[in-house]
Amino acid sequence: MSEAELKYWQNWKPRPMDVQFMAMMISTMKDGGVWAVPVNKTVYKVDKQKKAFVLIEGGVDHLFYMNEKALQPLGWTVEVDAAALATGAGKTQAGNKAHDLQA
Repeated sequence: MSEAELKYWQNWKPRPMDVQFMAMMISTMKDGGVWAVPVNKTVYKVDKQKKAFVLIEGGVDHLFYMNEKALQPLGWTVEVDAAALATGAGKTQAGNKAHDLQA
């Protein structure tokens, strides 16, 4: 990603529907559940205690920044688990699930 693209995405503002989508994701996911995003091959693990989506597979790209901005109004953050990314541990946690729904 170029520096200009990075600046654009870091300053991107979410629409109300983007924030609503993330609120729906939070409400349907279990603590420790994973959310796979096929379009950019990333996987996030949900940590409800820390109120964070943790990147465990893939890389930081424009969707990372969009998720970060859409979660901020909800009091949530996006973090990177560097150890999981380095070892590929996220692949075993995610499997083929799109996300884990609450029972």
